[in-house]
Amino acid sequence: IHTYRPEDHRNLKKTPNHVFKFVCCVISLSLCVFQALGCCYFLHESLKNIQQFDFKAKKFKKVVGKEVCSEALNSAAMLEKEKFPQDYFPECKWSRKGFIRTRWALGDCAFDLVNIHLFHDASNLVAWEKSPSVYSGTRQKALGFVLDR
Repeated sequence: IHTYRPEDHRNLKKTPNHVFKFVCCVISLSLCVFQALGCCYFLHESLKNIQQFDFKAKKFKKVVGKEVCSEALNSAAMLEKEKFPQDYFPECKWSRKGFIRTRWALGDCAFDLVNIHLFHDASNLVAWEKSPSVYSGTRQKALGFVLDR
């Protein structure tokens, strides 16, 4: 991912080639370091006084210009990553299920954006048999865990 540098992001004819290079970079990563969890934030240039929270320094920092952060999630200061307790998913020996949170301030309004990872129905047939899905309880429990943070 660190090596992906499109030459001309406005040339749509070259886009498939850039996507191919990006995918090749991702699949070449070691499974030990690869995370399917991530976020892209696009801020309109008309927005002023935007700050993002630095979880390591425990303070807001002004957002200036364009920034791409592709470091490992565990070392990223501008987000908080956490796994759900193992007892939420007892059927899994090792669970990657968790969430990342970023905190933003726009003017005098602070808010969190949360990405909850790997919530899918293990079986669409089982999910279809009951309404609400048998998996909705786990989702509700996990969302409560995030909101309590």
